[in-house]
Amino acid sequence: LKDVRLIIDDRKNGKLNDFVANSLKVKIDDETTYTAFTARENILVHNFLGDESSGSFLKEKNIEGGFSFRYVKNLKQLQFDNISINLSGHPFKVSGTFDLSGQDPQFSLTLHTRQVVYSLAKSFLPQKTENALSVISIDSKIDADATISGPLRKGNAKIGVTWKVSNANLTTPFLNFTNAFFTGYYTNHAIPGQQSGDANSKVVFTNFSANWHGMPVTSGSIEIQNLLKPLLTCDLSSNF
Repeated sequence: LKDVRLIIDDRKNGKLNDFVANSLKVKIDDETTYTAFTARENILVHNFLGDESSGSFLKEKNIEGGFSFRYVKNLKQLQFDNISINLSGHPFKVSGTFDLSGQDPQFSLTLHTRQVVYSLAKSFLPQKTENALSVISIDSKIDADATISGPLRKGNAKIGVTWKVSNANLTTPFLNFTNAFFTGYYTNHAIPGQQSGDANSKVVFTNFSANWHGMPVTSGSIEIQNLLKPLLTCDLSSNF
């Protein structure tokens, strides 16, 4: 296939999917318990699991790669394991499942990448989440792992991202640091049982060391809670 557009308009259930296949080749092997697919693709994503409240994953991003996936017949589920793809030219390893039946179909994705620019990494998330994560800025490349899961119909996905950062300039709404080294994570479901989203979000920096106005500082944990109305808690210490 070349230059084919696929739109799955399920906005009555809160989702819109819209793709353009610049090129797509698929080989199909039908077995007793599953159907195997081998694909090579170059796809432009206009909307992926998009909804009006939070926006779309991978909006206006290119997906390229050659990989295999399968449809498991008794589960009525698409599955893929540790496939290699490029998102806007950057390499990722991705695993996932998508339910294709049932009253409340779910999906789950895990993604792994190394040395990705922070601004590019957050742009793969829905626009509302990307805007919320823009309260911090990291000017060096990061190693990142993400888990994303949730309903294929109405409802927000749960997003969790862990990262490792070395020798970065870190800007926050409260304090700015240079030569920062840290690990940490972002979640949009900080309080279990509450709705996933920016009001229930948290960014945590752990194993933190940096310079602040020329002074070396360290912290076991720095937290920014509720990215809609950020609140900082930290235990900074310095020896000078």
